Amino acid sequence: MKRNVLQLAWRLIKQFGLDRKTALLQAWKTCKVKVKLQNTDERGMWVHFRKVNGEETYRLVTRTLSHIPADQLPKNSKVDGVTVPCYDLFKGAWISFRADLLIAA
Repeated sequence: MKRNVLQLAWRLIKQFGLDRKTALLQAWKTCKVKVKLQNTDERGMWVHFRKVNGEETYRLVTRTLSHIPADQLPKNSKVDGVTVPCYDLFKGAWISFRADLLIAA
């Protein structure tokens, strides 16, 4: 997990110009959310993040395959590591948010 945090922090510094402290904090929060999303047996979890346009939003999301409709199960897709893909339970669609825009989970 420590390696993932450091790699993500480095990507945030390079791509978005964050300072080292902010990048490490955002990377740590994002990695914790990824682990919670993959290891939860609950219906979903609330995530608070800022959209690219500046608007803040709360979403009930999941990555547990048993809570996702069969026709919307994930296919093989490339993820750059900076974005966190998840299934929005209210919207009924896949969404993603950038690691540097995560506020809380």
